[in-house]
Amino acid sequence: MALDPAVLADIKHLYCETKLTLVEIGRRHNRSPVSISQLARLHGWPMRRAGQGAAQRRVARARLAVKLCKTITAKLEQMEQGMKSGELASADFGR
Repeated sequence: MALDPAVLADIKHLYCETKLTLVEIGRRHNRSPVSISQLARLHGWPMRRAGQGAAQRRVARARLAVKLCKTITAKLEQMEQGMKSGELASADFGR
């Protein structure tokens, strides 16, 4: 089924110029998100980035990983100090 040129132009505008999701664009034109993505590839529209939400989640995960590594390193250093000084309790050896 061929798309009306006006509908295709609107889909392109929504895809390229707005931050609407593929689901939202598809709902406006009774199409699936996959079909919107296929239209974009077929017509050579610029690829969308992963999205701000995904980028923010990646940054948050990376920050959490750094924070966890720093915390673990600090705890290990504290335990090493305790082992050297003999102040470390026997329960801490198992950790």
